[in-house]
Amino acid sequence: MKRVIATLAVLAASLGALLPTAASALTFSPPTFDFSANPGDTVNDAVRLHNEGAEPVTLKVEAANFASKPGDETSGIPDFYSSGEIRDGRELAPWISFINKEITLRPGERGSVFLEIKVPADAGPGSYFGAAIVTNISPSTGQGVSLIGNTAILVMLKVGGDVVEEATLTGFTAAPKISASLPARFEARIENAGTVHLRPIGEVRIKDVFGRTVAVVPMNRREFKSVLPGGARRYSAEWSRSELAEGASSWERQRKNFAFGLYTAELTLEYGLQKKVMTATARFWVFPWMVILAGLAACASAILVIAGFLKWYRKRVIERFESRKGQP
Repeated sequence: MKRVIATLAVLAASLGALLPTAASALTFSPPTFDFSANPGDTVNDAVRLHNEGAEPVTLKVEAANFASKPGDETSGIPDFYSSGEIRDGRELAPWISFINKEITLRPGERGSVFLEIKVPADAGPGSYFGAAIVTNISPSTGQGVSLIGNTAILVMLKVGGDVVEEATLTGFTAAPKISASLPARFEARIENAGTVHLRPIGEVRIKDVFGRTVAVVPMNRREFKSVLPGGARRYSAEWSRSELAEGASSWERQRKNFAFGLYTAELTLEYGLQKKVMTATARFWVFPWMVILAGLAACASAILVIAGFLKWYRKRVIERFESRKGQP
């Protein structure tokens, strides 16, 4: 039964691990551990739990491994597998143990599950990946053990030594290439050819046709997403002026998210302890035709009004001049 529960927990976490870390009125923190250690070290920390529900809960925690899903470069949802399985030699679960594997929390109560990682003395340098799978095993009415509300707390460990930090920027795009309004969306694709996980962070600087900077948008500064060794990941950013409601009209989008002309997006990303830098550029056009036509129509109307006034004024002047010609 124990092995069945562990297997189900890993499978369920594979589907929902990166959803908000709350289930069945339970909250967990932190969502991710990121440790650095040397061969032979021991690392200790704790998963903090809070039962915000009205019923007591019993939780069980077990270790699992994870890797990036083959072909998935956007979602970042890990591919979990059991602690005894070996795939690429980056398995962390065999090194993880828990001082208290089960905990019961009364309504409103907080508690912790204590985590310990023993790094083998012969561990090679680089990153290793695991997870703490927290499973709700509270008895449910008439249905035995409940496996609802699994959560995975990701655990990443960098083992010191002769590590390789090497990333390649394989693509940078701005989309759409031609549009009538903002937002403009930017995407960078990063491949990790090193031995440790990397978190490239930076910005996209947007310049107009005269070379003036009109906006700077961050890339991965808030999300802080990692790209795993041997994998690739796509990072995105967006430039807009206003947030509009769903279904906003084309006129409203062009007016409130106005931009005009040719723009150049300059990407700068840095990564690793040595702060290596990657750069790229992309160009895009914004042509708000509705706003331009409305402006032209307004100008044409103004010209007609001014021309009509000048014609009327000239006629009045001539009439006054003619009326005074015969007077002494």
